[in-house]
Amino acid sequence: MEAVLVPDGAGVVCAKPSKGGDYLDGAVAPQSKEKRYLHPHMIDSETVCAQERSAPGADKRVLDRGFIKDLVRESIEKKEKKIDPIGIRILGGIYCDGLDLVGLDIPYSLVLDRSIFRGRVDIRNFRTKGDLSVDNAIVYTSLLINRVEISGSIWAQYAFIRKIEIADATIKGAIRLDHTVILDRLIVQNVSVTGDLEIATSFFSHLEIFRNNIGGALDLSQSQARCSYDIRKNEIGDMVAVQLGFGEAQSSETTNASETNYYFKRVSDNENFGRAPSNSSKNRNDGYRDPYDRYTETNSRTGEMIRAAKECAFLRSIKPGTFVFVGNRVKSSLCVRSHRTRLPFRRQ
Repeated sequence: MEAVLVPDGAGVVCAKPSKGGDYLDGAVAPQSKEKRYLHPHMIDSETVCAQERSAPGADKRVLDRGFIKDLVRESIEKKEKKIDPIGIRILGGIYCDGLDLVGLDIPYSLVLDRSIFRGRVDIRNFRTKGDLSVDNAIVYTSLLINRVEISGSIWAQYAFIRKIEIADATIKGAIRLDHTVILDRLIVQNVSVTGDLEIATSFFSHLEIFRNNIGGALDLSQSQARCSYDIRKNEIGDMVAVQLGFGEAQSSETTNASETNYYFKRVSDNENFGRAPSNSSKNRNDGYRDPYDRYTETNSRTGEMIRAAKECAFLRSIKPGTFVFVGNRVKSSLCVRSHRTRLPFRRQ
């Protein structure tokens, strides 16, 4: 079963595998019939964590940074508390101090979907014979996945992550980062992935893909970079980059100088980015066809962070609005078309 953490009742609801998200989306209040549980980006986790420090245990959703390690250790020490082969599946947790998975070696999947991580998620020297999943999660700092061996896939779909780095890793499945907002840098470096590296329909400031061996397809279709794409020295099975592009730049003049600010651009129902109007937008992700629409909602902390992002560092002297594809070897097919690489400038 999946442990679905909630702020009311006993603090946990048991759901069938892959059904916990449906429960959170479908539950309504008995009187008002309004949606009972908010999506993670609308939860005031800062207040929850402040209350937890003054009154520990008040909110059952709050889990310690080392909780997963303790759970695995207890399952090893106590035979009557063995973990089922489907793995550890905890939805809706709030990790005020982040998460520590350093050195963990498990024979099953670890699923932490719809979680909120206010501190760094540190996954180093980690091994699993299953999947690692943080779908629909909010990571307010960094997600670091270094020196890992994963027999399944990495899942971080429909998520909001400030910065993600996957380096020196072996992934026998795929890496799924589609429909996700990465506010700062998305780095994939020295990684061997048997399947696809899926980044389609995602938003990020800088994309850096260096010295990887990608057995399947590198899919960047309908993605958007606020600053730059930098792809170098990779072995790639197939490359697909259809209708990708950049955000927008706004120039403004001050008393002494002029400056340019770089922003993400809303592209829902924009045919230039492949988002033609559709009547079938309702799906398991609350009808959001673009992650930008979800995470820029009014009164959300993620929306504040996205709107505040305006500077672009010149990494390796690459100017904003640049797509770099150098020294790569594509074994099968390369498809790059209908790209939107020009940043429109507006003077304020």
